[in-house]
Amino acid sequence: MLRKLTLADGLVVPLVRNADFDAGGTWGRDGRITFSRGGALWQLSADGGDARPLTKLDAGKGEVLHAWPRAVGRGDTILFSSHTAGDRAAVNIEAVSATNGERRVLVEGGRFPLYTPSGHLMFVREGALLAAPFDVERLRLVGAPVRVLEDVPVDYRGLPLLDVSAQVRSSTFRRQPDEPPRLGVPFGSSRVGHRNSTALHVPSAVSDGRNVVVTDAGDLWLHDTVRGTFQRLTADASAEHSWPVWMPDGKRIVFRTRTGLRWIDTNGSPSHAIPSTSAVDYPSSSRPMAVRWRS
Repeated sequence: MLRKLTLADGLVVPLVRNADFDAGGTWGRDGRITFSRGGALWQLSADGGDARPLTKLDAGKGEVLHAWPRAVGRGDTILFSSHTAGDRAAVNIEAVSATNGERRVLVEGGRFPLYTPSGHLMFVREGALLAAPFDVERLRLVGAPVRVLEDVPVDYRGLPLLDVSAQVRSSTFRRQPDEPPRLGVPFGSSRVGHRNSTALHVPSAVSDGRNVVVTDAGDLWLHDTVRGTFQRLTADASAEHSWPVWMPDGKRIVFRTRTGLRWIDTNGSPSHAIPSTSAVDYPSSSRPMAVRWRS
């Protein structure tokens, strides 16, 4: 359920059901709210009413998700990430007109668009935050992207944990080799297998208590608590692997992805889709198990 909260009096007004809660949203200056539903973008008035589709997934291109919309200009242009199945790096930043639905690719291989008052388009690529001068009227980059922050923090699904303040008004983004990032400070490493790892989520233990599967930055890792080793389980194109649950045989794991539930054998074979499931499904188990976690 998408709801509107009035900060002055705390009034909460329901707006629309079946919104993808983990795909972001934006409220434009024109009073329209853009959100994701069923993988595509929808819009409705902040005053309520019926939602209308803004984008449509292109099955011919293998599109599976339109997410993280950002309203720019007067609100009649929406920037968003377009995700394609078959290659987890196949993500583009696009712009769509709220007036006629026309789409345009702005950045190939980028995701999570942010627009700054200084006139820059910021986006994430290969774990780094980049910024490029952006003409919001002509919808085009007018300069080469510059890396402004390395190792962007991510959540357990691999989604960036960042935003941009309305006070960012630098005319250029420049960084000397020894200069610290100007746009934020990463808080902890998300590299599984390193001693300083701080981003292991949703642990699930097999019945013998020796092996634990954990989620880190959008992938599943098998942790042998006796040897202290980590083995990566997921490497296929489906994105945002999370919420692992062991099957009773102790050899297979069911988990959630952006396109639905999948299962994988711990011997390293590719994962398999579970029919008739979607991103709103989360696996669970009726056989609770406990594990003692030692850091």
